[in-house]
Amino acid sequence: MRYASLSLGVTLLVCQLAVSAEAGEPGWRVRGFGALLAPDTSETTVNGDGDDILIQAEHGFGGGGSVEYQLHRFFGVDAGIVGAGPEVALSADIPGLGSLAVSDTLTTVVITGDLLVHVTPGSPFLDLYVGAGIAAVSPGSLNYDVLGVERLQVEAHSYVTWSARAGLDVAFGQDSRWAASLGVRYVPGDVELRQLDVPAADATGKVGYNILSFTAGLAYRF
Repeated sequence: MRYASLSLGVTLLVCQLAVSAEAGEPGWRVRGFGALLAPDTSETTVNGDGDDILIQAEHGFGGGGSVEYQLHRFFGVDAGIVGAGPEVALSADIPGLGSLAVSDTLTTVVITGDLLVHVTPGSPFLDLYVGAGIAAVSPGSLNYDVLGVERLQVEAHSYVTWSARAGLDVAFGQDSRWAASLGVRYVPGDVELRQLDVPAADATGKVGYNILSFTAGLAYRF
């Protein structure tokens, strides 16, 4: 009897999920994607010796995923994570040494929570949505080998900020639960950098680390 009741419950649950998916009513959306993170960082700072140091960030590739629960045909809440490793380069003209340039990967993880608005709830193929929320940005550390004789180590501190996003899911068929998923997100902020093994007064500084991310992958609804 216990197993019969369990089977009946599972059957009812599967039927309910299938109805929700086919009707496009509130339900779950899972997205997995590859990602490109492009920080908008290009600033000049001064080190403890009075030298001008140019800090520039390049894009990095990675991936992530998100889970959305659609509360209403127009609204949903979403939690996600994405990680990538943009290159951060330092360059300077040092008296007596000339031009120097070093680079390292700044592993960056962004955890997000969003409120989404679905713009095309009546379409059987296209799900266009926009949203905004909070983002926790956790950068790693940087290690630079300067001329093979000096090791420059820099820690990057985590921070919390806001973010805005837009996305589009294109179903593979009118009744398909699978879709191609594209997205773009903007995460503004300043990252605090701390150089190790130097006096505290000269150790920290902030640089702009506004992140623009692009994602492409798959979505599944149930």
